[in-house]
Amino acid sequence: MALSEKVSRRMRKAGLTGRTITLKIRFHDFKTHTRAFTLSDPTNFIEDIFSHAARMAEAFDPERNPVRLLGVKVSNLADPKDQLSLFGEESTDEQKKERLHQALDKIKDRFGEGSIKLRDT
Repeated sequence: MALSEKVSRRMRKAGLTGRTITLKIRFHDFKTHTRAFTLSDPTNFIEDIFSHAARMAEAFDPERNPVRLLGVKVSNLADPKDQLSLFGEESTDEQKKERLHQALDKIKDRFGEGSIKLRDT
């Protein structure tokens, strides 16, 4: 979740959204695996990034093979204002998500990165 939060926040600060979410995982034996998933619509929302990264991570068994490195990235970037919905407006759910993320960003700007965290439930 923490990696997804960092990526999401950096994207919003840069005014970007992305479609491809990539998970990189390296195990104690230095074997490295990379998995990617491309969304139909671009995003910079924490929960979208995390849910897809977590789903990709489920394919690996960290109990049998301890993890040495874990990375999350978003690529296939776009400027959010270039991405219009079919009807020219965001849905109310998307507007609510956007307001939530803007509020989280403001809290972190004022009180620091560790001031508020999302749970990964």
